[in-house]
Amino acid sequence: DPTDTWSHGIDRYPEGPRAMAVWEPAVIVDKGPLMASFIRKGAIGDSLLWAETRVYADWPAVDVLLRIHWRARRQVLKLVLPFGDPAEDRTDGIPGHHLRRQLDGCERPLREWSLLEFGGGRRIGVVCPDVYAMDATPQRARLTLLRSPLLAHHEPGSPDSLRGQVADQGIHELRLRFVGGNLVTPADLDAHAAMLCQPLIRADVTRGMGIRSRPDH
Repeated sequence: DPTDTWSHGIDRYPEGPRAMAVWEPAVIVDKGPLMASFIRKGAIGDSLLWAETRVYADWPAVDVLLRIHWRARRQVLKLVLPFGDPAEDRTDGIPGHHLRRQLDGCERPLREWSLLEFGGGRRIGVVCPDVYAMDATPQRARLTLLRSPLLAHHEPGSPDSLRGQVADQGIHELRLRFVGGNLVTPADLDAHAAMLCQPLIRADVTRGMGIRSRPDH
């Protein structure tokens, strides 16, 4: 990613990765009647990866919890989703609503989710509240996870600085949910995004002890 902080001059990144993640064998950590999960560790370049994948009984959703210790400089990290059959339509969440977009490979911002449609009415929803941009063609989608330009480099100025800081360095945790089915709607994906962003609050309470008196009573 040789661009400046604002990616001036481009509307997409080239096809083909400079490097791909290398993963260790998966280790199953949960195998119950309601949820099963496995964890994999890996690396891409000098950056470390950790991913937990969860599946659930009687629920067509797959959760991926991704932790990245990002150490790259002037590079962009993308999660690539190849399609078995060509995609025919794309709808992205935008602030306050959603919007249909072309599958032309142009990177565009999105709000929390994207809905991809295939032949026969098949749909896959990608819920990604920690991801802010995606580019897609009929053959694949690429979620932009991290970027590491120099802050704040603005072309045509030089990107080299002894005092400059590189963006997105350090540990990041991203939540992804993939929802399948012919009946998936934008409203469904809004609800899934809300579940990920506003999880249930739990608390233990002790009952049967009566009403506690105030100290001055």
